[in-house]
This record gives sequence, structure tokens and C-alpha cells, in this order.
Amino acid sequence: MAAASATSSTWLQRASLRLSSRRFLFILLLTASAAALAVGSWLLLTTSMLVRAQRERWQAYAAGDLRSRTLGGLDRAYDPEKLGIIPGSRGVVFTGPAKAVQAAVAALSMLRETGCILPVEFAYLGEELTELDISVLRAANITPRNFLSERISSYKWTANQLRQGASKVDAIITSPFEEVLYMDTDVMAIRNPTFLFETKTFKKLGAIFWPDFPATPRTNHIWNIMNQDYRLEREFETGIVVVDKKRAWQGLRMAQHLCAEARFYFK
Repeated sequence: MAAASATSSTWLQRASLRLSSRRFLFILLLTASAAALAVGSWLLLTTSMLVRAQRERWQAYAAGDLRSRTLGGLDRAYDPEKLGIIPGSRGVVFTGPAKAVQAAVAALSMLRETGCILPVEFAYLGEELTELDISVLRAANITPRNFLSERISSYKWTANQLRQGASKVDAIITSPFEEVLYMDTDVMAIRNPTFLFETKTFKKLGAIFWPDFPATPRTNHIWNIMNQDYRLEREFETGIVVVDKKRAWQGLRMAQHLCAEARFYFK
């Protein structure tokens, strides 16, 4: 009887331990689920607040009320004299850090092989280039142009944002060319691209873009921010763009705003 009683007591103890362990695990899972729900709710709330803030900034910018970090509001008129733009001029714009200099020289060589005689400039930010880089560009007949300004400095672009192309729009806007063929330095022309300025598309719309592979998903907050209905369409490749700044001025200014807010839009 004593042995049976001891065995029964041991079994009860083990059963109690199993029950306690299961209860502990259950409580742990409940706590973890509650914490995950709280974090998820916080993230949703934070995202919602960020989206709302960006929508308000965009609406203020579009209305011409947001001027502190840009060349004015979206309503600022195109003024070539104040912008340092030569009316009727055309040219090629490259941009990038020091490691893009040799690629730009190679790209220019390919351009000249096609018979293209458009002037070419390399836009850079402040100390991105050394004196040696600048001399290499000049020797290749590429005009180096430092487009760093107090306004651009205020954007505080990170190296990753620059790699993503945050500076491209400002490189185009601040160029003295009115009609711009923007090319990444890894784009190699196999045909004289000057004819693009004479195409029906360019004459009608003032810009030519080429489609990229991805399409902006329905879940992207940009639709909500811009107050636009979702539509399935390809994004466009930013490695090569043809644009008439005079006719596409508002579009450029809109893109400039998105790049200025790269901390949000380039995530």
C-alpha cells in the first residue's frame, strides 16, 4: 500500500508539473501574442501617421505653400534666367561619385563613335570628386559641374539614397541645358541618340521614358499620398531620360519633392 501510495503521489506530482508547464507555455504564448499585436498596432499607427504627414506635405507643396526645402512651391514658374538655363540648349547630363568618372569617359567615347556631338557635363556633389577626377573629365571634354547647394545639403541624403538616384532630378534641374538627355554612366549608346529630341513623342509630350520591370503595387502608400486610384502600370527606368525642362517643369518639380523627402519615399 505504501509503495502504491508513493507511486500515486509521484504520478500526481508529474501531472501537476506537466499542467504547470502547459499553463506557463499558454501564458507565455498569450503574452507574446499580445506583445506582437501591440507592436503591430503601433507599426500600423506609426505608418498611418507618416503617410498622413507626407500627404499633407505633398498637398502643401502642390498648393505652393511648402517652400522651405525646395526652389519654391510646385507653382513656381519656369524662369530660365533665374535658373541659369540657356533657352533652346541641348546636352547630355551624367552624374555620380568618383567611381563613375571612368565609366562616363567610356560612355562619352561610345556617344562620339555614333556621331553624337551634343555637349556633355558631369554633375557631382561637393567633394565627391578629386582634382584628379575633374582633370580626367576635362581631358575627355566633359564639363564637370558641382551642383551642391545649401538647399541640397539640407536633404541629408545617405550614401544608399544617392545610390538609389536621389540626386538625379536635381542634376537635371540645375543643368544649364534646357533639353536634357540624362544617362547613367553605365549606359552605352550604339546609335546617335540626338534623334530622340525630334521624335513625335518628344515634340508632343516634352519627355521620353522607358519602362522598367516592376509595377508599383496596389499596397504602396504613394497612391494614398497622391490621392490617386490604383492602376496597373510599369514604373520607368531612370537610367536614361529625355526631358524638356520647360514643358515638363511641374513633373520635374514633383519628382524633386519626392527626392527631397528620400528618407520616406526611398525606403
